[in-house]
Amino acid sequence: MSAGGFRPSYFIPIAIVAAVAVAFLCMSGGQSHTSSDAGDRIAAISAGDTYYLELESNPTTGYSWSLRSDGGAAVGEPSYKQHPSEQPVCGLGGTETFPITSDIPGEYELAFDYVRPFGDRIPADSFVLKIRFV
Repeated sequence: MSAGGFRPSYFIPIAIVAAVAVAFLCMSGGQSHTSSDAGDRIAAISAGDTYYLELESNPTTGYSWSLRSDGGAAVGEPSYKQHPSEQPVCGLGGTETFPITSDIPGEYELAFDYVRPFGDRIPADSFVLKIRFV
């Protein structure tokens, strides 16, 4: 262990996750945002292009992101990818990725709820994305 408790080996998994995210964006040809960008207005996206919204999720808890309002944009089926782990981990969370497109230029506001499909259906979290297609 280095002075001050610093362990360089902690940065290897972080670097791998960052590299995978960059590779995904380069291959997909789209832009991406995460839940930390809630309510932010997104820079102009070309009409017809696909924008990828990534939201932290853990379906083992019964929760997943549900589209409440698409604001007129086309939102495709989400994909889920579990976070990488060197050891098998039960209940490890991941990311739900929603593809969003619009052939029609304009500003759209999309609303998502993090909710269980059973029980009281009270959202544990919400997310609003403001996006502009040009």
